[in-house]
Amino acid sequence: MRLWIFKGDVYEITGKSRDSYSGEQCRLLILEYCNREGERFEKLKRLSKPGKTQEGLGQRERIPEQVRIEVWRRDGGKCASCGGREMLEYDHIVPISKGGSNTSRNIELLCEKCNREKGDRIG
Repeated sequence: MRLWIFKGDVYEITGKSRDSYSGEQCRLLILEYCNREGERFEKLKRLSKPGKTQEGLGQRERIPEQVRIEVWRRDGGKCASCGGREMLEYDHIVPISKGGSNTSRNIELLCEKCNREKGDRIG
């Protein structure tokens, strides 16, 4: 059994050939484990902040109320594409999945029909 102490924690290197790992390889395995754990806790921290939604697996931050009010006023309460006033939705011009943000510059009002036709295309 190979035990390693790293930053005050004890790690056991396991696997079929654990005795064949060099010291550097053991150090890298521990660093990889620590990075994965760190990423996991950062994700949990982001999800626990106020203003987060938990809609299925596509969890993301809600559009702030002030931004929604600003977009509504700017777009005149109508679809930015066809001018319709029914079934309006807030749409990200650059989708969150492609690096877009929840700012008024990146959000517009679209009716449900125009929003579905647009899909996740930019623009």
